[in-house]
Amino acid sequence: MIVDSSGLPIASEVFPGNIGKPKTLDDILKKMGYFEGYLPDMDSVLVIDRGRATKDNVKLLKDKKLRYILVTRGPRNASYLETFRHHSSDPEFKSIIRNNKEIKVKKVYNSDTGITEVLCFSEGKREKENAVRRRWTERASEDLASLQNSISKGTVKLTDKIWKKIGRPEELYARLNKYFSIDVIEDTLRSGYACELKFYGKLVFDIEKHDANPLNGIYVIETLLNDKSAEDIWSLYMTLTRVEKLLDV
Repeated sequence: MIVDSSGLPIASEVFPGNIGKPKTLDDILKKMGYFEGYLPDMDSVLVIDRGRATKDNVKLLKDKKLRYILVTRGPRNASYLETFRHHSSDPEFKSIIRNNKEIKVKKVYNSDTGITEVLCFSEGKREKENAVRRRWTERASEDLASLQNSISKGTVKLTDKIWKKIGRPEELYARLNKYFSIDVIEDTLRSGYACELKFYGKLVFDIEKHDANPLNGIYVIETLLNDKSAEDIWSLYMTLTRVEKLLDV
């Protein structure tokens, strides 16, 4: 969809829903006539969601010298962790209020790459991510405790079967091994049988259990719009949420 700065549609195109998001950007831009100067009188910018911000798609944008804004994938958040720790005291972080929640943004320009990054800390995003993490870790803990109880009662004893059952919560909770340590204690008298299951929560990022994950609530926006402020770049990226709300997606 092509929209104006308020998120109101100018043009749109519908694509098959069974095509993987990361593979469609080039086709989308071609079909929308973006490479042919579809909007010659407009200062157009591509705002890309995280799902399409793959390495190949970002390379496409740079090779074609297209103006873009996207949230980076991979370890960029962690690389700025120390900077984010001081977002409250660092005067270069500017404050934005949205839906009664504070967002802190800081512009970082890399002269070697010509890329601007905007470091964003969202109070609302952190609260949401912490709540999601609490819910799924509680559910995962309940599943493991149930399996632990079955082993202690003798309902489940075969080691292979136990690991298969553990595999199911790992499928349900993709980061299970990141937050839990799980040990199946084998029966010393019978090979292939277990007598106990032990699990405990790990301390993530060397923080105390009651503290929030330091990466929650933070994200990094990448762009070639080096002349714009951190606030303007963030506002342009948030066009995505305005469009989603307009379409009730």
